[in-house]
Amino acid sequence: MLENLGSNNGFGWNGKDNSFDPSFNTVWVSPEYGRTIGWEFLSGRDFSTEIQSDRSGIVINESALKLMGLQDPIGQSVTWIDWKKVNRGPFKIQGVVKDMVKKSPYEPT
Repeated sequence: MLENLGSNNGFGWNGKDNSFDPSFNTVWVSPEYGRTIGWEFLSGRDFSTEIQSDRSGIVINESALKLMGLQDPIGQSVTWIDWKKVNRGPFKIQGVVKDMVKKSPYEPT
């Protein structure tokens, strides 16, 4: 299963400046997604159907990590209040993957 929600704002994490509101492209995926597309982990791990807490886990890419400025992202909490003002979090970062092409290969990640 894959659901591309497009670019979203309203994310928060420890140490984030409240005036900084970057947009992230979010994708809701099944645990098999990463193996299917072949993402490469820089740290942390993939989703598992055996670990219940993975339902509130997130995997971010290296560009998101750089933008967020986190030194040790694994286990860090991320909040998200979506455009409908629905609180979708908190989520725990469980992995960081290499950047990959998701939209146009001519646009930055």
